[in-house]
Amino acid sequence: MRAFRPFAVLLILWLTSTAGASPSLCSDIFVDRPTTSSSGTHQGLALLPYYLQKAKELNQLDHSAPFAVSLRLLIMTTTHEVRTERIALKDLHEIHPISRPASMEKLTQRMEGLEGMPRWTWRNQEITNDVLNAYLPSKNSIRVVQRSTGDYVVFDGNGRLFALKQVFPDSVKIEVEHYVSSSSLLQRNLEKLLETRGLR
Repeated sequence: MRAFRPFAVLLILWLTSTAGASPSLCSDIFVDRPTTSSSGTHQGLALLPYYLQKAKELNQLDHSAPFAVSLRLLIMTTTHEVRTERIALKDLHEIHPISRPASMEKLTQRMEGLEGMPRWTWRNQEITNDVLNAYLPSKNSIRVVQRSTGDYVVFDGNGRLFALKQVFPDSVKIEVEHYVSSSSLLQRNLEKLLETRGLR
C-alpha cells in the first residue's frame, strides 16, 4: 500500500493540473517548478517530470508527506486569486507541529526576536508584513488557505505563526497572503493532512 501511495497522489495531481489552473498566481510556491504553458493540458505535461521526481521522494518521508506534497501542488494549480488580508491569530492554524529539537531552538530564537518589538509597532492590534519582516526576516509573507469552516491554515510561515502565538494575544491581526481556491479536492486533501498530523 505504501508503494502505491505516490502513484495515487500523481493521479490526483494530473487531474488537477488540467482543470483550468492559474499558475502565475502561485509562481513562488515552488521555486524549482518548471515553466508551464497557459494551456491546462500542456501544463500537466510540463509538470509531469516534477511530479515523478516528487514521487521518488515520498517514500523517504513520513506518512503525511503525500498529502503535504499534493496540497502544495493543488494550491499551485487551483488558486485563482491571492489577497493580502489581516487575520486574527485565533483564526490562523499551524499545518504541522513543532516538536523537533532544532525546530524548538529556532522557535525560541523567533520568540526572542518578537519580544523585542516596541509596543507602538502593534498598537492598533495589527502587525503588518513589513514590521514582522523587520524582526523575523523572511523572503515570503505568511501564506494561508481557508478551510471550509472559515478559519485558515498557514502553509508557508508555520514557525513564525507558532512564535507569534506565544508572544501576542490571539486578537492581534497578522498581515498574510490568502491563496483563494474553490477546489473541493484541495479542501479534502487539507483536512486529510491535518487529520494525519493530529491537528483536527
